[in-house]
Amino acid sequence: MAKATFVQDGESIDVTAGTAIAQGDVVVLAGTNGKIVGVAARDIAAGATGAVLTRGVFTIPKVSADVFVVGEKVFWHITNFQGQISATGSVLLGSCAEPAGNGALFMKVLIPFQGL
Repeated sequence: MAKATFVQDGESIDVTAGTAIAQGDVVVLAGTNGKIVGVAARDIAAGATGAVLTRGVFTIPKVSADVFVVGEKVFWHITNFQGQISATGSVLLGSCAEPAGNGALFMKVLIPFQGL
């Protein structure tokens, strides 16, 4: 019988950058049937391999008019590079980790999403 072999704890995964990625950039790895979203641990040069953090609490920019409560889904807009409530033009990033009101420019998000 085939068995699974432990590789790493999953707090981060190694990726090879198609283009340069800066430390702190939100990285979306898209496959045919799903996506993995994380945050670059350090700068990764184009063609180089580096770590993308897939678990943790991160401060990210947000749409200033959006109001978040703890546990709410946070979507990452793939061209505006901000957390938002709307799923339009975005990917699911995680769960709101601290309330963020109207006018706030940043918020805390727990990656990965913790809801059902």
